[in-house]
Amino acid sequence: MTKFTTRFFITLNVFFIISILISIFFIDKPLAVFVRNNLDSLDKTISPVISFIETIFGFNITKYLFGFIALLVGLVFYIKNKTSYTAKLFFFVGLTHILSRLTAGILKNVFLRARPYEYLNAGDTAKDFFSAGSSFPSGHTAHFFGLFLPIAVLYPNYKWILILPVFVAFSRIIAVDHYLSDVIAGVYISILFTGLFAKIFKL
Repeated sequence: MTKFTTRFFITLNVFFIISILISIFFIDKPLAVFVRNNLDSLDKTISPVISFIETIFGFNITKYLFGFIALLVGLVFYIKNKTSYTAKLFFFVGLTHILSRLTAGILKNVFLRARPYEYLNAGDTAKDFFSAGSSFPSGHTAHFFGLFLPIAVLYPNYKWILILPVFVAFSRIIAVDHYLSDVIAGVYISILFTGLFAKIFKL
């Protein structure tokens, strides 16, 4: 790892960690209150779109569907040719997607953060981390960034596809299902796994 790469990696981690902490202490709850009081009609518009997206991406089958498909296709190419570059691409996308979503799910059970609507409904300022919730980090955000970010890395000309995960992340805040820091953490997880597997597969 070059000095530039090391500095960039450290800077990236510091940026995301500080952003998450600032959001937790200063932004999350005021933003949740604002969204609840002012953007309820927007949520009613976005919610059916998110349900449609979840259906397309097989949430009713398994949240890991596209990751497993990518791994299966990669395995087929690998069996045909153990040095196949195409196999690497599919393994890269599949592993990044599955581990991003899986890690987000595991961390939910560690931090046990109440969702913003639970906090608002309870009116309890203590109802946050370690209070039997599943808000931090955002699984939806890790899911879609974990799937589309590696594709955007492989094919920079198609980086516009990141519009979808950005939209999904935005919708989670508007639905008062997640705080801003939950979403930032979901993006952070997907970036870490994208960088890790890009290095492992030398892409």
